[in-house]
Amino acid sequence: MITNNYRVEYLMRETSSIVSATLVLAGRQTCEDLGVSRFGEADAMVSLLLGPVLYRIRKPALVVDRIYQVWKTAAIYRARLPRALGSVPLPKTGSLATCVLNLTAYPAVAAHLTSGQTALDKPHLAIQVGALHLEIKDLDAYESTLDAWQRARELIRPEE
Repeated sequence: MITNNYRVEYLMRETSSIVSATLVLAGRQTCEDLGVSRFGEADAMVSLLLGPVLYRIRKPALVVDRIYQVWKTAAIYRARLPRALGSVPLPKTGSLATCVLNLTAYPAVAAHLTSGQTALDKPHLAIQVGALHLEIKDLDAYESTLDAWQRARELIRPEE
């Protein structure tokens, strides 16, 4: 009987996944780590630890550039964001990353401005990167994440 329970539990673990997650970013996001492994090879990977998210990116020449371009294009919404709201407290996980996001091929990437639901609720920039939805609450968060994506792009495209 224990074997059957273990088997069902094991199968459930193997087939479950998170469909999407939402993170709120406010204040300056620090780029703790940025690196590339197997540069120039078909299985190259960029790792970017930015704020609470560890991005692991396969096919970095395509994916990093796409994410950077969406972030850069979102600059049209800059004037609607407050300068700084301060940082959002992160849960104590024992790890620097709250979320690990594996990106391959062509993840969905989009950005739009979300107006506040009430007079007290400020507009924020909503950016989707694959299954991760980011709520960028202020200009400090936007600029620091844009800077990190630009650095990642320069890492994989040093000639530009």
